Amino acid sequence: MRKIIYGLLGFNGAMFLAGLALFAFALVSYHPWAAAQAATTTAAATSSGTTVGTGLGLLGVAMATLGSTIGSGWALAHVGTAALGAVTE
Repeated sequence: MRKIIYGLLGFNGAMFLAGLALFAFALVSYHPWAAAQAATTTAAATSSGTTVGTGLGLLGVAMATLGSTIGSGWALAHVGTAALGAVTE
């Protein structure tokens, strides 16, 4: 049981770090200086304004939300079970 718990905690930590890295990448790539440099070097943005950077930023947000949601849901499930057991005693 302990191996499963530590495995899930490690997975949650890895998802957090991946989300943090993607957030940092999106933050750096959307900096005004980076946007000005990208505008001068390429004009490959689509007509709707969506770029690869926008997609990667949204993917990073989704991964960070996924990891934190899974981790907190798992933790609350066990805390709720323990609290209910304590109340019934």
